[in-house]
Amino acid sequence: MGQYLNNNATTNSRLLRAVKQAMLKDDIDQALQAVQSYMASLPHHLSNKTEQDFETILRVLFDAIGIEVDTEVQSAIGRCDVVMKTPHKLFVLELKLDGNATVDDALAQIDEKNYLISFWDDPRPKVKVGVVLDRATRILKEWKIVPMENWN
Repeated sequence: MGQYLNNNATTNSRLLRAVKQAMLKDDIDQALQAVQSYMASLPHHLSNKTEQDFETILRVLFDAIGIEVDTEVQSAIGRCDVVMKTPHKLFVLELKLDGNATVDDALAQIDEKNYLISFWDDPRPKVKVGVVLDRATRILKEWKIVPMENWN
């Protein structure tokens, strides 16, 4: 499972293994559920209340388990928060803080800013994911997943 995961049975190790197993099956919903649990285990005194804080946590977490991930991915008219690539799918995540926007706003931004245009030559199916972050609990509050076959 990679050099960052050991075989001891701590809760965090189990959660990270769950994230990796879900991503190996391209199950972003299950992966985000495990990420949500992992983030809930982080100490409350840590400062993870901004979009950038959440992006950093996601980048380190997915990178540590061997998933190709990039953050603040530049395009002609904006920056996509998180792009993850598995052997079979490409996931584009747009993060929003609660109170500022909804998951539908996040998904609309992916379209409005054409975040996927840079990846059209990539043969993998694309998946848009809108995520709302909860500043009070510092976890993923909700998300919505739109696979390519469901795009309008």
